[in-house]
Amino acid sequence: MRINSFSIVVPTYNKKEKLARFLSAVMCQDYPKDKFEVIISDDGSTDGTSQVAKAAAINFKHFTYLKNKHQGTIKSLNAGMKKAKNDFVIDMGDDQMPDPNFLNECNHWINKNPEYSAFTAYQIPTEEQARDNLFASYEYNMVRYYLAHKGLGDPPIISKKALQDIAYLDGAAGYAEDTVMFDRLRNKNYEVMQIPVKVAHMQDYSLRGFIKTARYRGKAGRFLRGRPYFLVKLAASPLMFFVYLYRLRAVNMALMHTAFNAVLSIYAITGVD
Repeated sequence: MRINSFSIVVPTYNKKEKLARFLSAVMCQDYPKDKFEVIISDDGSTDGTSQVAKAAAINFKHFTYLKNKHQGTIKSLNAGMKKAKNDFVIDMGDDQMPDPNFLNECNHWINKNPEYSAFTAYQIPTEEQARDNLFASYEYNMVRYYLAHKGLGDPPIISKKALQDIAYLDGAAGYAEDTVMFDRLRNKNYEVMQIPVKVAHMQDYSLRGFIKTARYRGKAGRFLRGRPYFLVKLAASPLMFFVYLYRLRAVNMALMHTAFNAVLSIYAITGVD
């Protein structure tokens, strides 16, 4: 079996604790160490992120730390991707926690589907979080699951060649960098394959975190208006959270999907932001 090489690119800004936890997980990958590199693209952090990165570099040979001006995630991600040297580039968040077999699973699905150049895994809360936290349960059972199965998962895993073909994220601004990449890939006739590889998402599952995520997805929906990615916009709708609460009273999943598609149609027809 071919052992593909991977470049894991992580844009970060003032999240040194999360970054340290992420790096600990990445360094435990059960994958040949000469077949993956880690690129931290720092968006001008002021909290000691550089010290965390430098400490990680001592124990891992294939490690790059980029210090950028504070210009936003897209700019930092773009700078990191352009430094990538390997076959496939994975855009990961500092709040994700890949398990030790993550790269092996990615490699398996890439080899099984050589006709594809772009893949997406999906990030969800852990089962423990979903069991104990209502907001995590919502993400686990509805938003992440549904978006992932519509080809809007996270993290993206894209061949270096395909990234070069779409000019990386040159000229992009705003929000939803992953979805912008998917958009560019499809405009170049690349199909994106969803693969059943999970990554734990260690975000703030609270009312405050829910509002923050909804605002981000709402901004992403406005940025992508007119594209078939208004699923992102749908995910921002607080209405769907209350629908989910209703579903806890045993509403059938098929009925939920019907509701999703109905709201999607309304968004598509009216162009609601």
